[in-house]
Amino acid sequence: MRKYRLRRFIKPNSTITLFLLFCFITQAFSSSKASENYLKLKIDRCQAALAANPNDAKYVIELAQAYLYNNNNSEAITTFNKALSLKLNDQQKSKAYIGLSQAYVNAKNWDAAIATLKSGLKSLNGDFDLYSKLGELYMCQGQPKQATAQFKKAVALNPNDCQIHVFLGMALSLDNKNGEAINEEKLALKLNPKNCDADYYLAMAYLANNNVDQAQQACNDALLNNPKYADAYKLLACIYASKNDKTQALANINQAIKLKPENVSYQKVLAKINKMP
Repeated sequence: MRKYRLRRFIKPNSTITLFLLFCFITQAFSSSKASENYLKLKIDRCQAALAANPNDAKYVIELAQAYLYNNNNSEAITTFNKALSLKLNDQQKSKAYIGLSQAYVNAKNWDAAIATLKSGLKSLNGDFDLYSKLGELYMCQGQPKQATAQFKKAVALNPNDCQIHVFLGMALSLDNKNGEAINEEKLALKLNPKNCDADYYLAMAYLANNNVDQAQQACNDALLNNPKYADAYKLLACIYASKNDKTQALANINQAIKLKPENVSYQKVLAKINKMP
C-alpha cells in the first residue's frame, strides 16, 4: 500500500476542530436565528403569561429558551432551573435539561453542562437527545471514549437516526478505531445516501486508515450531494497535495477559499501547497 504524505497537510487531531465547527456547541442559539425584536416580543409575551400563572411550565420553558436565543445566559440558567422545579412531562424535561446544559456551555462552565445532562438522564431513565448532547460535549472536551459510550446509548434508542451514526463514527475515528468508524459512516449513508457530512467524515476515517483513494471518492460523493461543501474541497486539496498533484490541489483549495474566504485554515493549506515544487 502506498503511503501518502498526509501529515504535512492534515493535523492528527483535526477531527476535534472539525467537530467544533460542525456542531452547534458554543453560542448555538444565536440571535441570528431570529431578530432581536422577535425575541423581545417573545420574552414579553411569556412574561405576560407568567404574570397570570407563574408556574405554567410551557411558558417558563419558552421564556428560558428565548433568553438562551438572546445570549442572556444568566437569565436562561435561572429560568431553566425554575422549569425543572415544576411538574414536567418527559418531553419538557428533556428540553429543559438540554437548554440548561447549553446555557452552561455558553457560559463556559463545561462541568456544570455535563453534570446537568447526567442529572437529566438519571431523571428520565435515558433519553435519546440527552445522550446525543452529552456525547457532543465529550467530543468537544476531547474525550472520544466517553463520547462513543453516549452515542452508542443514543443509537440503541433510535438506530435509524442517520446523524447519530455520523457522530458515533466521528468519535470512533478520534479514538483511532477507524474500521468501526468507517462502518458507522457507511451505515449513516445507508440510512440517508444524501448526507454529505457522512461522506465527509467517511473520508476522514479512510484517511486516518491511509485509504487515500477511498477518501478521495468519499469527498467527491460529499460534493455531489453538496457542491458548496467547502471543507470537502479543502480535504480534496490535501489529498491531491499528498499525491504531489499540485494543480488539482490548488484548484480545490482555491474553491474552498472562494466559498469561505474568511476561513484562516484554508489560507494556511494554500500556503503549504504553494511551496510544493
